Amino acid sequence: MFPSARRHRAAVFAICLLLACAAAAICQQQTVRLGGAVVQEGTRPNGGLIAELCELAGDRVVSRAMVSPAGEFVFDGVPAGQYKLRITAGGGGILAQPAVSASSGGAPLEIHLEGSPAGRTAPRKVSLAQLQHHVPPRAAHELAREVRAFQSGDIQGSIAHLRKALQIDPDYMEAHNNLGVRSWR
Repeated sequence: MFPSARRHRAAVFAICLLLACAAAAICQQQTVRLGGAVVQEGTRPNGGLIAELCELAGDRVVSRAMVSPAGEFVFDGVPAGQYKLRITAGGGGILAQPAVSASSGGAPLEIHLEGSPAGRTAPRKVSLAQLQHHVPPRAAHELAREVRAFQSGDIQGSIAHLRKALQIDPDYMEAHNNLGVRSWR
């Protein structure tokens, strides 16, 4: 065998070994499921809240989840560690930002919002025209795709789906509202 072929084979072997070690290190990084509930003055909030898991040092968002109308949220596949859990209102105001620990076997979190006006959601008024408005199925489908994109952290994809929904139905109020919130960030 020629010396250059041996060096080439040795280099390929070394690269494969390095890649295997890196893959093993990534696989060993523990990920956990972190969930909990938002409570306000002994009740669950009305919804429209967003939960963001952020790095402790800085504001980089690691994961994002919508808070359900029942006040519950879940982050799947989060690397174990210490984070800030930011609860925001639909308009972007921060309602709570406690430090939390993501670890396997951890108890569900319970985030208490203070009773300040910023933490309260105003009762929604819906006009008769909004109630009578028929949303085309294609527009509703785009809104569903938008929600999935937003929950996975894809803000730009979320905005693109909202724009498609509004091209289909320019009077789709929920799409207008979501687009305003997503574009604000």
